[in-house]
Amino acid sequence: MPRSMGLAHIARQDDGTAVGIWGGYTLKSAFQPIFSFREGRLLVTAYEGLIRPFRDEQPVGPGTFFSSIPEVDRFQVETLARTLHLLNAGVSLSETASLFVNFDPSHFVDAVSLRLP
Repeated sequence: MPRSMGLAHIARQDDGTAVGIWGGYTLKSAFQPIFSFREGRLLVTAYEGLIRPFRDEQPVGPGTFFSSIPEVDRFQVETLARTLHLLNAGVSLSETASLFVNFDPSHFVDAVSLRLP
């Protein structure tokens, strides 16, 4: 079992949003608008869920955070981040908003991971 199973949890904030806790880090969602150009105007057509890590209430770069996670824990931490984005999109974005979430495809490199026959 990955270590992060015991280190990860989700907490609801007073404003209804969720934050993730992994070890000494607090993880928050940020939603980057994705624009398309239609009829001479830029329109928001979707959002990308991005993670914003904090340690001791100070922001930490996502690259720094993810590079500090042992390989055995990465899948669980990425799952935590995606779950946060889905929970927070339900609170922060309109019902009709499209959401893009990232994942590391290297976790799915064998038949067992891909659930192939």
